[in-house]
Amino acid sequence: MTTDERAALIRALVSELVTTETLHLDYELIEKFADRRSDAVDCRIVESHIALCTMCGREVREMEAFAARKRRNRAWVFAAMAAVGIALIAALTPLLRSSPTVLSLRDNDREIRLTHDGRLAGVAGITPAEESRISSALRGAVLIPVSVATHLSPASQSDDPRSAPSGCILDDQPVIQWTAIPGARYRVDVLSDELRPVASGVTNANQWMLPTALGRGATYVWRVSALAAGEARLLHEARFSIVTQKAAEEIQRLERVQPRSHLALGLAYAEAGIVAEAERELSALASENPGSAEAQRLLLRIKGRSE
Repeated sequence: MTTDERAALIRALVSELVTTETLHLDYELIEKFADRRSDAVDCRIVESHIALCTMCGREVREMEAFAARKRRNRAWVFAAMAAVGIALIAALTPLLRSSPTVLSLRDNDREIRLTHDGRLAGVAGITPAEESRISSALRGAVLIPVSVATHLSPASQSDDPRSAPSGCILDDQPVIQWTAIPGARYRVDVLSDELRPVASGVTNANQWMLPTALGRGATYVWRVSALAAGEARLLHEARFSIVTQKAAEEIQRLERVQPRSHLALGLAYAEAGIVAEAERELSALASENPGSAEAQRLLLRIKGRSE
C-alpha cells in the first residue's frame, strides 16, 4: 500500500470515528471550556476534538458566544452595583461624619452651626481653643473667667462718664481722658497696682497720652489733679488693666479675619475682660438673630458682668 493510500485510509477512519455519537464531547466539558474554567488537559482534548468534529466545533462556538454575553451582563451588573454603592457611600458619609445641628446662628451674613457633639461649622480663621470657647459658650458654659472678671469694676473716686481708661483694655499705650475744667492745668500720674510711680506729666488739655507703652498683663492706677496756686487737687482716679500679650494677639488676629465674626470676637473680648467691646460685638450678633434665645443670653450675661 502506497503512502497516499495509507493516508486516505486514516482520514476515512478518523472521519468515521468523529461522526460516531459516542465520540462527541459532553456538555459539561464544552461548558467549562466556553466559560474558561477548563484545566490544561481538558483544553487540549476540546481543541483537538473540535479541529476534527464539525458538530462539536459548532456547539463550542455557540457556547462561547453565550458565555461571552453572560460575562458582559455580569460585568454590567457589577458595575451598576458598584455605582450604587459609591452613591450610597457619598450620600451617607456626611450623615455618618456629622452630628445633628442643635443650634444655628447668623454671624455677619454667615451661618454658624453647633452640632450635638459640640463641633462648629461656619466660623473661619479660629484656633481649636477658640472653637472650644465658642462651643462652650453656646452650650451655656462660663462666659468670662473669674480671674478676669475681678478687673471689670474699676476702683474710682469719680463719676465722670468721660474719664478713661477703666476696666480692662487692649491698648498698651492708652490716652487718659477726663472732663475739662475751664482754664485748668492738670497733672497726670500713672501708678502701678502697688501705687509705685510709672509715668507722669503736666498738660493744659483734658487728655494725656502715655509717653511709652505699659507692660501687658498688669494693673495700673491713673490720677488727674488740677493745679492751682502751687497746689494739686485730685479730680479723678481710676484703675485699669492691660490684657496679656497672648490675648492681645488673639484679638488682633480675629479683627483681621474677614468677614468679621461677631461671635468669635465678642467671646475673645469677654474672656480678656474687655466688656465694652464684648458687648458691642454680641449686640451685633443679637441684632442679626432677633429670635435666638442663645444670642440674647450671651448678650445678657456680658451685660450682667458690666453692671
